[in-house]
Amino acid sequence: MLGGLLLHFGILFLLAAFSHSTMFVLPLLMLWSFLAWSTGPVQQVYLIGMAPQASGIILSMNNSIVQLGMAVGAVLGGVIVENISLTAAGWIGGVGVALGLIPASYSLSLRRRSGMLEQKLSVSDKADV
Repeated sequence: MLGGLLLHFGILFLLAAFSHSTMFVLPLLMLWSFLAWSTGPVQQVYLIGMAPQASGIILSMNNSIVQLGMAVGAVLGGVIVENISLTAAGWIGGVGVALGLIPASYSLSLRRRSGMLEQKLSVSDKADV
């Protein structure tokens, strides 16, 4: 998940940097299109793994938040393009994706710590038997 976000972040910055060259922009747009949607399935698997018994509600809420994020992003993108420039949308979008790396990294680190704690507890339980 973090790798996809890092690539998405990089592509947005490259799009902004090479926005005046059609030769670079078209392949970058194809990569951006792929990378922008590549985190969805990974995120859904991650969420299902957190609470398999409540996967239906978790995925529904996740989808609602994604839709809300797209709506807010469209509004902000329109304001940025109208008031600043089209190129600025790439720079600011890249910053937004980079900021998204913070909660994603934190969540993954919590999950990793939780998994290590569970593993230690199961090893100590087996040692007690």
